[in-house]
Amino acid sequence: MLIPEQSIIYLKLFDLCRTLPNSALMVLFLVMSSTLAHAQNLARNNCDNLDQLATTTPAPPPTRVAWQETLEAIRNADASASVVMIGDSLIRGWPAKQSEAAFPGQLIANLGIGGARTQGVLWLLSDPLVRALHPRQVVLLVTTNLAAHDPPCAIARGIESVIAAIDAEWNSPKLIVYKIPPRGKGFLDLDQDRRKVNQAIERDEVNSQNITFVDPSELLMKTAGAYQSDNIHFTSVGYDVLMQSLDNSAASPR
Repeated sequence: MLIPEQSIIYLKLFDLCRTLPNSALMVLFLVMSSTLAHAQNLARNNCDNLDQLATTTPAPPPTRVAWQETLEAIRNADASASVVMIGDSLIRGWPAKQSEAAFPGQLIANLGIGGARTQGVLWLLSDPLVRALHPRQVVLLVTTNLAAHDPPCAIARGIESVIAAIDAEWNSPKLIVYKIPPRGKGFLDLDQDRRKVNQAIERDEVNSQNITFVDPSELLMKTAGAYQSDNIHFTSVGYDVLMQSLDNSAASPR
């Protein structure tokens, strides 16, 4: 939608068009189209710059425990891993036997960090040992912690920055992106924000052919015993749901 000032400008440009030759009209049309698209993009991404900087600027682990987990994850990552799992505690807690069942016959590196937010994942992706990996597939699940700190638009920008960094560092591998799962009592904790982020990242990455989006939300809410007592982290049953959701989505990759 155009704001009033933009509408006035376009009306004046329309009057100008009546006096221009066809070649100039074509140039003007292209400029106007580009400007309109940019204006609409700004309106859609009406997000505070500082909020976006917070989620898209690489930042080291905030605590000693997080540093320890990060260094441990990097040290344990096999250089020949064909699958890299990256994200927060939901990735870190994925049992090895179940991840191996999800990706049979492949060597897996789990780079999940408890408490990680997108800025921490971006920092991790800048590590030389991590950059030296050459995965064919990457599993991304992050923002469980982020959703409690930042507005949805900034969270979406952060996830998109992580996706862009994965593509740049690892030459656009097949990317499996899990949408933010429901959490909290009655699955209502930050639910509207969660849904906004999930819609935004899939909309903005619609042309990315190497991405498969996986939304385990409905199945998680229907499956008894999928969550631990904190209603955030998964049990082994919950990880089975993630695997089943991946199987259900595999037929329609982006």
